[in-house]
Amino acid sequence: MRKELLDFISCPICKAVEFELETAVADTHEVREGQIICRACKSTFPISKGIVDLMPNPDQTIQSEQQGWSELLGETSEELVNTMLQLPHYGEDNLWVSVAKSFDDIMDKVDFSGKKVLDVGAGRCWSTRHMVLAGASYAIGIDILTERFIGLETADIFLEHDGIYFERLIGDMNNLPIRPGTFDIAFMTATLHHTSDPKQAVKEMSIALKPGGMIILINEPVRGIRQKNVLDGCIEIEHGINENIYSLREYLQAARQAGLKPQIFLSPVVKDELNKNPNQIVHRFGRLGRYVLLPMWRYPLGQKLIAGPMLPILHLIANMPLTMLAQKPS
Repeated sequence: MRKELLDFISCPICKAVEFELETAVADTHEVREGQIICRACKSTFPISKGIVDLMPNPDQTIQSEQQGWSELLGETSEELVNTMLQLPHYGEDNLWVSVAKSFDDIMDKVDFSGKKVLDVGAGRCWSTRHMVLAGASYAIGIDILTERFIGLETADIFLEHDGIYFERLIGDMNNLPIRPGTFDIAFMTATLHHTSDPKQAVKEMSIALKPGGMIILINEPVRGIRQKNVLDGCIEIEHGINENIYSLREYLQAARQAGLKPQIFLSPVVKDELNKNPNQIVHRFGRLGRYVLLPMWRYPLGQKLIAGPMLPILHLIANMPLTMLAQKPS
């Protein structure tokens, strides 16, 4: 961490914003070991490998999730460094293809130049990295995982390879240790469904935003009536990871109750299916896909209807990844 971080964080215990920094080990880039102390409640928070731990006493759900992801990661080697540098463009794996398409789409929609970005659920920090490379002026990646190749320690690969810098924090999305009104963008990819209280998490992100700021949610699963049991046999749940699938209504309610104005967009994954893979559209939507969506998609007006007024109905019917931007009033 760098001392500048103290201007952006708050105490997760008392919400005060004044800290003292005690450095034990520093290199030319940052403080690598040490601690910060809340001046109000005197709580101490350790710094290890440049990462500040602002999540004291994590609850059982978080501890179970940390253990579960570590189990799924298994044994690793430094051969994974090249894989990390490719993310999110990782081979032909269907999950990563979907993630990459949605991420590339949002990078085209949003200008990150000069923006202060909070990446919530950053995990390996590949998304934080790309937003900094796209011109973000300041960025923090926050997650509950730290282990290299699945958590925040992975960021060291990007900091060294690209010659860039961003902060890493251990923290709870439902109790963000962030000063109110400090960020232009709060970003999440495939993270919000890991909380059992999405309204609280969105509220926390909204508080962290400046007036006029924006929350970006991508790659969140949305529950449709055609695939109700999609979590059956989910390997993550078997390892104690908190997996949920919320409806579009629940995502929109979370944004609106946080005082935000949400807007949803047609997933680029579904757009690609409409253009190139009609069999997948039929699989996803059934007869609606075969007899309505595919014929409509041939015409510009039909494409506008599908990506506009029809989109909430499509989310109600079938599982599709969510792409949502939610603006905070100026």
